[in-house]
Amino acid sequence: MHSGQILWHIFDQPTLAMKHAAQRHRTWWIAALFFLLCTVIFTWASAPLAVERANAQATQMIEHLSNRPTPRVPMRGLGTAMRRQPQTMTIQRYWISSVGVGFVLALLGWTIRAALIHFSSAALRGESQWAKTFAVTVWSSIPFGVQKLTQALYISINHQLIEHQGFSFLVSSGNWLRDSRNILYALLSNIDLFSLWYIVLWSIGISAATKVSRKKGLLLAILAWALLLGLRLIPVAISAAFIGKALG
Repeated sequence: MHSGQILWHIFDQPTLAMKHAAQRHRTWWIAALFFLLCTVIFTWASAPLAVERANAQATQMIEHLSNRPTPRVPMRGLGTAMRRQPQTMTIQRYWISSVGVGFVLALLGWTIRAALIHFSSAALRGESQWAKTFAVTVWSSIPFGVQKLTQALYISINHQLIEHQGFSFLVSSGNWLRDSRNILYALLSNIDLFSLWYIVLWSIGISAATKVSRKKGLLLAILAWALLLGLRLIPVAISAAFIGKALG
């Protein structure tokens, strides 16, 4: 199987594809490039609407703060001062944030995930090699690339952004200020069919790269995913605890 076939067989023969991804570990850049291209397509499709929404939400938050003064912070004066500032989000900044910063964070995320599996698999009597573990970790991100393509198609057809990510619509209050501080909302926004596909695909890759059983590979994938998701929820918890009183 040559390098290009790995990407194709991710969809119809994932076990075979991840086995070859581990063996031909230098092909990880193909998966990374696919993810980057998907990010570019999504950014191109969503940029105008996302910038408009970001600025509208920023204005709404300023108005909300200015109308809810607290004894310690002069919120009304803060809101007036912030309204004098130019809009903070532009098309250029959105591209830099989504593509540039987003891809750097993706690389960092792959490295952290691979490190977690590399060291924890030893406890399960695995035979992890860093190059193989990193390669299957990057290849397992293909579902998120497909997710970006799917969302880009939705935005292009409907001319609107997806209101709620994942299963977060199940607990949405209809108020984005309140939802942004809801831990359950943030948790469910990270759970969908693509994330489940990712976990399964990653577990197959872990098994291929570290020589652990499928069950152990699935256990490692779930635990690592849950740990990193928990870390991502910390800012939401902090926002709910300290900012929630100001926003109401």
